[in-house]
Amino acid sequence: MVNTLRFVRAFFLFLSVFCGYYVGTLFMASIGYGPWIGIFAGLMFAILIIFLEIKLREVSLRNLSAAVFGLVFGFFIAWMLTLILRLIPMDAIFYSIFQIIFTLLFCYLGMTISIKGKDEFNLIIPYVRFSREDQRDQLYLLDTSVIIDGRIVGICEAGFLEGKLVVPRFVLAELQQIADSADDAKRVRGRRGLDILNILKKMEKTEVIVHDEILPQIKEVDAKLVHLAKILNCKVITNDFNLNKVAKLESVTVLNINDLANALRMVVYPGEEIRVYIRKEGKEKNQGVAFMDDGTMIVVDNARRYIGKHVNVAVSSVLQTSAGRMVFGALIEKQSDIRSEREEGAERRDFRQHRGGERPRDEGHRGENRGQRSDDRGHRSEDRGQRSEDRGHRSDDRGHRQEDRGHRSDDRGHRPDDRSQRTEDREQRPEDRGQRTEDREQKPDDKGQKAEGTNEGQGVDGGTQTA
Repeated sequence: MVNTLRFVRAFFLFLSVFCGYYVGTLFMASIGYGPWIGIFAGLMFAILIIFLEIKLREVSLRNLSAAVFGLVFGFFIAWMLTLILRLIPMDAIFYSIFQIIFTLLFCYLGMTISIKGKDEFNLIIPYVRFSREDQRDQLYLLDTSVIIDGRIVGICEAGFLEGKLVVPRFVLAELQQIADSADDAKRVRGRRGLDILNILKKMEKTEVIVHDEILPQIKEVDAKLVHLAKILNCKVITNDFNLNKVAKLESVTVLNINDLANALRMVVYPGEEIRVYIRKEGKEKNQGVAFMDDGTMIVVDNARRYIGKHVNVAVSSVLQTSAGRMVFGALIEKQSDIRSEREEGAERRDFRQHRGGERPRDEGHRGENRGQRSDDRGHRSEDRGQRSEDRGHRSDDRGHRQEDRGHRSDDRGHRPDDRSQRTEDREQRPEDRGQRTEDREQKPDDKGQKAEGTNEGQGVDGGTQTA
């Protein structure tokens, strides 16, 4: 397609240059460079037209059709007014001026009003309304959430949707942006959505149409979907709870896949008994949470102690919302306990009646039991006396312990005196040592004096003998 456009543009450029050369040669023969002026004028004209064609690619066919229709409608209104002006006597110059003004004014207003109001503008002939060709079949507008969800493939394969699936260009751009996200989870979801679109495109029973309407004047994707659904007069398929609410406020029909899934779930009614497995603790006190096979959450009162066990539950109420279904129930444990207590009471009564004929035989055993109880009481009294004696001995032991503690306290009081006496003895020891040293020094002197005395005695004795 691109090569074909390039060929057409080149051919148009060649024709423009050739026509310019021919016009320059025809009307500017007296000027020597007239053909060159014609070639230049034809070239500039071709470039200007190609530039406008490239810019017009951004304009949708619906906008261009609306502009052409508005131009024709405005020209028709201006022509009607100029016919009325002919009935008024005036100069031909003024009539021409008013004719030009009315033509330009109503052509401009017709184009702008048609482009702005193209979504609500309809050509109405009495009892006949013209509609677009693509509205003959039922159209379904797909949301980003329902494409990523993927359950739409199974619904189409089962043949529950007959018509065309419309994917807006801005939804496709949002999916591509999610697929190129830096977040791994978002990137996986975006790629999954693109894969789902490819699967739908290859299905024989389903026709997928990519709508080129961008709606640049609306920023939010949900608002664009609702507005486009009103334009195409089609239904919106979504899983978004908020989009569901907004579309209903705008009187747009919404098909919520979650509602369809809830409608296909197993139905339970208040008062019905079911057996469930308590998996975890609930938000409120003593609540337990269980799940049915289809994923429906069951909140059971007073079931916290049964986590990890199967219990019987009586359904008390069912809460149905677009986000899902919740079942509230109560344990049947109390009713079973009442039945078991009744059975036990009946067994006890039967047992008593059975034992009623054996009462005389039991009275002897009762007397023996009473004697045994009396003996047990005597032994208990002896044990109590022994315990009293033990308590007295314990009291004596406690008194002896207190006396020992008193003696220890006295000993601790004498310890400082002993320490002071030891200190005095230590101080006295150096004096004793000095006294001992003096005594040792004194002993040689005493020995010398004794020797002198001995010698003197011997001399006296000799003199006496001589005499």
